[in-house]
Amino acid sequence: MFFLVVIFFLGCLPILGKQTFIQFLPDADWTRNANGVARFVAILSSFCAAAFILIGRKLRKNGLLPRTETKGKIQLTLFGQILCATLLMLPMGHMSVTIGIPFVVTALAGEPGQATYFIKRSRKPDKRRCHRPVAFEGLPFLGNEICDVPDAFRKSVFPGTKVQITGRATSLGIFPKTLAKLD
Repeated sequence: MFFLVVIFFLGCLPILGKQTFIQFLPDADWTRNANGVARFVAILSSFCAAAFILIGRKLRKNGLLPRTETKGKIQLTLFGQILCATLLMLPMGHMSVTIGIPFVVTALAGEPGQATYFIKRSRKPDKRRCHRPVAFEGLPFLGNEICDVPDAFRKSVFPGTKVQITGRATSLGIFPKTLAKLD
């Protein structure tokens, strides 16, 4: 149970960061090297969530857990519960390793530093919560772009352009403050 809570919390960090305008970019090398571990954690957390549901059902059936009333509420079948838990924990497990761990380590131990990234897209249309975004190559979903980049900078870079980002950094990622185009 504790494992699932930690994985869920670490997996929610990228989502909460985006919603609260905290910008973070994980290191591209970390993302590439940790991808196998991230897949393993994703699959393990999905199996743990499914097992947790099955154990809870068994305990409730044996009278060790109290039954709850479901009148007027949506009640999922066992298959539906397992499917929902599995589909929820797969991306959470993956994001917890690729973005969540670097996010926490950089927040706690980060020092002023810099990192180099390559532009993937600089002329992306505005989103509801992300105006003037710039996306970077080799980074996972929810950790591949920063927002509110000046239009002058966005117009001066193209896909494949090397940029240097300064901010609070570790070898696992960076909280960007400034961007500079490298030649």
